[in-house]
Amino acid sequence: MRRSVSSIASHPNAWWARTTLFSIGTAVLLIGCVVAALTRRLNGVALFGLWLLFAGGFSNLVDRVVHGRVVD
Repeated sequence: MRRSVSSIASHPNAWWARTTLFSIGTAVLLIGCVVAALTRRLNGVALFGLWLLFAGGFSNLVDRVVHGRVVD
C-alpha cells in the first residue's frame, strides 16, 4: 500500500513528522531569501517585501521549534 507524505503527516501520532517537514522547508526558504537579498540587485520595495517574507517565515520557524506548531 502506498502512502503519501501528507497522509503520513496527518496521522495524529506523527506530529514530529509535520514539525520536521515544515521546519526544514521553512529553513530552506529562509536561506533562499537571504541568498536572494545578498546576491541580487533589488530595489527598495522588492527588498522590503523579501525581508517581510523572511520575518514571517522566521517567526513561524521559531514557533515550530519552541511550541511544535505555529502560534498566531
